[in-house]
Amino acid sequence: AAPAAATNAPPAAVKAEAGEAKAAAEGVKPAEEKPRDIPSSVGSMMEIWARACSCKASSVKIIHQLRKVVELCDTAAAIKGATEAEMQSLSKLSRDVTEMFGEIKASKEMDNLRSNGPKNIADRAKKQIASAVKQMRIEKLERDRAAAKAAAAEAEKKRLEEAAAEKARLVEAETAAARDKFDAIVAQGSIRQLDWKTALRLLEGVKSEARTPEGGFAADAEMRKVNAMKAVHDLFRKNLPGYTFKKSKLKGCAVKSADEGEICVVRPDGKTQTKIMFSKFYQNYPGNFNEAIRQFIEGGRENCRPKLNLRDWAEAMSGAALTMRLVCGEVPGAIEKSEAMVKKTVELFPDYGKTAAEMFPDILSGEAGESSEGGEE
Repeated sequence: AAPAAATNAPPAAVKAEAGEAKAAAEGVKPAEEKPRDIPSSVGSMMEIWARACSCKASSVKIIHQLRKVVELCDTAAAIKGATEAEMQSLSKLSRDVTEMFGEIKASKEMDNLRSNGPKNIADRAKKQIASAVKQMRIEKLERDRAAAKAAAAEAEKKRLEEAAAEKARLVEAETAAARDKFDAIVAQGSIRQLDWKTALRLLEGVKSEARTPEGGFAADAEMRKVNAMKAVHDLFRKNLPGYTFKKSKLKGCAVKSADEGEICVVRPDGKTQTKIMFSKFYQNYPGNFNEAIRQFIEGGRENCRPKLNLRDWAEAMSGAALTMRLVCGEVPGAIEKSEAMVKKTVELFPDYGKTAAEMFPDILSGEAGESSEGGEE
């Protein structure tokens, strides 16, 4: 009998029983359904409905009893004679009708109809329906407000995410624009011509068009490269006059003067003067250029007038390394010399590591200092 019952059970019931058996075997309690919140209006309407049903039941019972009274009255009406026996029967029927009618009036069913009559129930139902409608409107309004608040929060979240993504794209574009502008300045020859004004003006234009702080910082970083190379040029202009070269093409030549565009040297005979454009000095006199680097850049803390502090020396070393790469890159050994100068700068001034890494990421990747601030002044 048991197998037959199991076979005839509905598939859903079989699965439910199997699930309960498996849960019991594994010691897992079946998940209990969370009781639903029933609106108070439902309970009130159920109470009104119960009262209406009770009144209906009372009225059915009273009608049944009244039908018995009517039957007695019909019986009395059927008596036509005036004999003593008939008079006694009429008397008894009259008492029975009076008694039954009294019982009906005093019955709990009648009391139920008096206290919970149709009008009373209708009035209460009307009031309850109005209250329920009002409550539903309030709850709907609250739901609508909560939904609107959630939608507004989601919209704001989406807006912020889109704004952040747009800013990230803009930062990336502006950072790339600053790098590309510097590369274009190098390509068009302004750096090789030592035309710092043009280079800085073009980069200032990039910065003025930047819409994000990061874009401005990227332009500042490229301008810092130009200013570092310009600082080397300025140090040469200030310190070369009076210096006599000790080797290479200009051996024995004394620097008479130096301005922004050229230097004037006096040959060893003490009479012949030669003017050399600074850009040509950088590119065509590599031995003397290196001599000036060693004397007034690498040795700038001892030989410059005035002596360089540690930060200015680091900036000049970086500027010289950039100059060797971008102006004298075709000179044999210039690239290797620039890398050695960068590493020497960071070794002697670790706090400059971050700035140097921004200028020379290919040389100092992963070797940047924690900060570009501090150090000896």
